Amino acid sequence: MGIKKFVGASYFPEKMNAIFARYFTEAGFQVLAMEGIDAPFADVPKVPPEQILEFMKSIAAKHKDADGIYMLGSAWKTLDIIDRLEKATGLPVIHAGPARCWETQLRLGLRHPIPGYGRLLAEMPS
Repeated sequence: MGIKKFVGASYFPEKMNAIFARYFTEAGFQVLAMEGIDAPFADVPKVPPEQILEFMKSIAAKHKDADGIYMLGSAWKTLDIIDRLEKATGLPVIHAGPARCWETQLRLGLRHPIPGYGRLLAEMPS
């Protein structure tokens, strides 16, 4: 996807986000931000997708030099907003659900693009 510098978000506290940012930095990425949404952990699945969309757009807006957006965590209900987030920001979005679908196809030797859920699934890069 050509991502070297990204903004990230999770539903974890600041201390955990710093650990995730360090992990990605050590892996060779430049983490421009790793912010947590303000929601109790048990309530994360109840956070409305529109709230997540606005949260992500606000983070991306602060970092115009980002190459992509990373959304950490599987509990977010984000499948329906990924395509809109990419169109609003002009950045590819990486999130657990689509990434697992992409990897499963890759490992099975399949290549069935799925439009409407972001560039990763629409383009199916190798």
